[in-house]
Amino acid sequence: MADPVQDFLFGSRTTTFTPIEEPSSLAETFQKGMQAGAEGLGADLDYFAALGNSLIGDDEGVAKRLESARAREGIAADSIQSLEQFSEFIDEPTFEGFVSQVFKGTGQLAPFALTS
Repeated sequence: MADPVQDFLFGSRTTTFTPIEEPSSLAETFQKGMQAGAEGLGADLDYFAALGNSLIGDDEGVAKRLESARAREGIAADSIQSLEQFSEFIDEPTFEGFVSQVFKGTGQLAPFALTS
C-alpha cells in the first residue's frame, strides 16, 4: 500500500483532460466549470505540497510540484476556454449569458465546497 504522506509530498496523481467541444447544454457548462474547479483545487494542493517540500529541503520535489501546479492551472484554463468569458458577458449581457455564468461559476466552486 502506498504511503499517503509520500504521495502527497512527492506526487502520485496523474492529470487527465477530457475536452468537450462547444457546450450545448447547461449541464455541459456546469461540467466544464467543475473540471476547471477540480484542476484549480489540484493546483492549489500542488502549491501547498511544494511548500511542504521546501520546508524539508527537497528542491527536486519543489520543482516537480510547481511544474504540476502550473500544468493544472493551464488545464483548468483550457477546460473553460470555449465558454463565454465574464468580461464578454459584462460587455453584452444577455439572460442566456447570465445563466451560463451562473452554471460555470457554480461548477467551479463545487469541488471546493465538496472538500470543505
